[in-house]
This record gives sequence, C-alpha cells and structure tokens, in this order.
Amino acid sequence: MQTTPARNTHPTSSVLPIALIAVTAAFTFTWLALGLINDGYRFYDIVIENYSPVSQPISGLGLGKTAAGMNTAFVIYGSIAIAGAFGISRNLAHIEPRTRQAALWTLGLHGLGAVLVGVFTLEEMTMHSFGFLLVLTPIIGFAIVGRRLRPNDKWRRLGFLLTRVATPVGLLLVGAFFVTFNPEAAGSGEGFAGLSQRALIIFVQAWIVAIAWTTRRGGDLAENGRSHDSPAVRAS
Repeated sequence: MQTTPARNTHPTSSVLPIALIAVTAAFTFTWLALGLINDGYRFYDIVIENYSPVSQPISGLGLGKTAAGMNTAFVIYGSIAIAGAFGISRNLAHIEPRTRQAALWTLGLHGLGAVLVGVFTLEEMTMHSFGFLLVLTPIIGFAIVGRRLRPNDKWRRLGFLLTRVATPVGLLLVGAFFVTFNPEAAGSGEGFAGLSQRALIIFVQAWIVAIAWTTRRGGDLAENGRSHDSPAVRAS
C-alpha cells in the first residue's frame, strides 16, 4: 500500500486561475494601449484637452473616445477575477475554512470593485470611488492568506512574501497614491497621481497572479508539507 496526497482534480481548479492570469495581462495591455490614443475627454462641464498617463488615473480612460473599450475591459476583468477567486479558494482546500473564505471574499471583492469602476464612471463619483476601494481589498487579504500558507513547506515562501512584502508595501503604495492624487492637478495634467495609481494597481494584480499561479494545482498543497490534508489511499 502507498499513500499519496489528495489531489484537487476539478477542472476549475486550474482553468479559473489561469483565466485570471490571462485577463490580468489583457487588462494591463488595454489601459496601456488606450492611454496612447486618448486625446482628452469631458468631465461634467470640464474639458480635459490632453490625457496624461503620468498625472491622470486609469479611470480617465473610461471617458471620451476610449470609454467603451476601457469600461468593457474593467467589467470583463472584474467578472473573471470573481470567478478566479472561486478557483483559488477551491485550490486552498487544505487550508482552514475561514481562511479560504477570507481569500474568496477579498479576491472576489477585488473583482466586484473592478466591475463597479467599469459600470460607474468618474461622473458617478460615489459608486466609482467605492469600486476603487474594493479593488484594493486584497492588500489586507494577502496578510490573512499568507499567514496560513507559511506553516506549509511547499508554500512557505509565498506565505512569507505575502505577509512581509505584499501587505506592507501595498499599504505604502496606497498612501503614496492618496498623497499624490489631487483632482485639480490631475485635470490640469500636473503631478504624478497617474503613475502612483498604476504602480499600485500593477502591484496588487501581480500578487494576485502569483497566488493564482502558485495555487493552480491545489491538490499538491500537502506534498512534503505540514498541512491538514487527509491522504488518499492508493493500492500499489
């Protein structure tokens, strides 16, 4: 008789995280490309003559001639991010249930926030801002998930990086964005709020991609690790 770790063979366990990785790359390419062709937009009664990726946020691409493309990208990315959160949660089968739920909620809220940002543009500021805050929820979730991954030999490094790097650096980037963001300066093409926001979004998404990639084969979690899995018995 030979014992092997239980494997998570459900197809969504690998498909959804990989889809999340792919849509993140496509989303980044979209705002990079649209930032090159946006020649300004109207914000209420204010006319922004030139769009600057350096000073203006990604959301500015949701107005003007790039509105349809950018807002569609937000909604598609957010929808697949929500689905990806379910796939990642499924792949954390050997982690304590409340931690899996925390991962599901924080990553799922990230996707929901992106959908809201796409549906409610800058001209619907309250809901748009609420969506943006939801996009940032994984920064706290990184610490929760990372703490539970650290006891496992296979995922110890990822857990350590999530708790000691992703969350503290993410919080610093959040602070940097809010310090540099000034609506009037952004509208005038001044300041660096566009760069600070892009750095923040790329940082958050990069760590989500790292989690999705590392956990895409959740059934292997317990292999050579100290976890709570129940081994499946296979006849040799």
